[in-house]
Amino acid sequence: MSKGEKKSQSAPTAAKSSGKSLGVRMFKYRGFYLMFLPVLVFAVIFFYLPMFGIRFGFTNYNGIKEPAFIGLDNFKRMFSMPGFWSAFKNTLQISVIKLILTTFVAVVVSLFLNEIINIHFKKVVQTIIYLPHFLSWVVTASLFSLILAPSGYGLVNSFLVKIGVINANDMIYFLGSPKW
Repeated sequence: MSKGEKKSQSAPTAAKSSGKSLGVRMFKYRGFYLMFLPVLVFAVIFFYLPMFGIRFGFTNYNGIKEPAFIGLDNFKRMFSMPGFWSAFKNTLQISVIKLILTTFVAVVVSLFLNEIINIHFKKVVQTIIYLPHFLSWVVTASLFSLILAPSGYGLVNSFLVKIGVINANDMIYFLGSPKW
């Protein structure tokens, strides 16, 4: 037996090196499995169970009668509908453009954020950018409507009045004026 063979035979595998059975290791890390359980349940309910609904695409439901299997007829009818291919092309274009733009914008914003030297300003900008990801859209829209309000309560208008760009009587209605 050569040295290389002896080494490969004596090298323990990952499972044997711990010296514990799968059940013991699972019990040891039960907290992690418990935290993963809601994610697993969510994935099964919303990603895998709906896949069983595909059978409805191959079935015809007319009135109270028992549903009848019709094969690909529903899909043939859908593909021959006027405007289907136009809608399909538009959806595909919007998806590709959104993917490209969001990726490009994310990279550009990340590069700009990296170049900001003032750490406090950088944190404020990051918070403003990430805020919509952590709040509901209703809360986010309410915050922005308060920030852009055309009154003394609006943060932007108050700032513009304070620095002398506009008069207190000429508040800008950012969300309602077509000009803005």
